[in-house]
Amino acid sequence: MDPQQLQKAVESILIVLIEALRERLTRQGHRLSGRLIKSMRFRVDVKGEKIVGDILMEHYAGFLDSGVSASRIPFSGISPGAGPNVSQYIQGLISFWRQRGLPEREATSAAFATAKVHAREGMPTRASRRFSSDDGGARTGFIGRTTEERQPYILSLLANKAGTQLTVSIEQAFKREITGVLSL
Repeated sequence: MDPQQLQKAVESILIVLIEALRERLTRQGHRLSGRLIKSMRFRVDVKGEKIVGDILMEHYAGFLDSGVSASRIPFSGISPGAGPNVSQYIQGLISFWRQRGLPEREATSAAFATAKVHAREGMPTRASRRFSSDDGGARTGFIGRTTEERQPYILSLLANKAGTQLTVSIEQAFKREITGVLSL
């Protein structure tokens, strides 16, 4: 197969995957600022006879995809005070609540209340399921679920372009590597 045709096929696949990832994030309720969704882009590198396609996105996508266990939440339950002593985690929660329309004082209270729940349950919390219209109220797994759902389309497109031998190696790659960066 012509490497340019295969490169175009990989680009088409990545475009479809990015759109599906964006849709799933929206269904899971992860769209307050839209920053993650807007950050998604792809890169295709041709290295000899090897073509590698990557989906790039904000670093925190991994936390949304996997969740964070309660033991890894950076909150001790003790307020260090105001100003520069407040952790980035608490500052991020304050920003979250301010984007939701709360004034500074209420946003700060809501941030500490949220941090206490996160420290007890992890992220996402059980109650956050109500913000998801994804299967079963899912709030995690957007990368794995999306790539699994789109796998038949991807394999079909590649089989039509490159033949059975490539399809077998793509199937093996899917089994080995469903991560934040998809390599084909």
